[in-house]
Amino acid sequence: MKQWHVVIGLFFIFTGYFSVSTYAKSTQAFSAGVIAQEQIFPIKVLQLGNYARCAVVSAQKEDAFYSACYIKKQSQSNWIAESAGARCEIRCITHLDKNGLSQTTYFTAQ
Repeated sequence: MKQWHVVIGLFFIFTGYFSVSTYAKSTQAFSAGVIAQEQIFPIKVLQLGNYARCAVVSAQKEDAFYSACYIKKQSQSNWIAESAGARCEIRCITHLDKNGLSQTTYFTAQ
């Protein structure tokens, strides 16, 4: 019977230790940042138009660190693509029409 008391006691001691240790780690301050890369390639802007959603399908980048493709949605579903040193293929899908259908359009930003 004494063996069970020892095992249970050790269990509670270890559980308490790990709980306190985990709590101490979780209360440490967290900070994150983004390392800004210098701009090597000029940014080219392409107005996509009014679509329900757009997505970058593929990107052929000239440089692994300095090339990029971005799409962003402005007010009223007006989409804009930005490319810097990359050839970007973008797929946009229209809003549903009165028949419940949508159309897909592809753009290439260079």
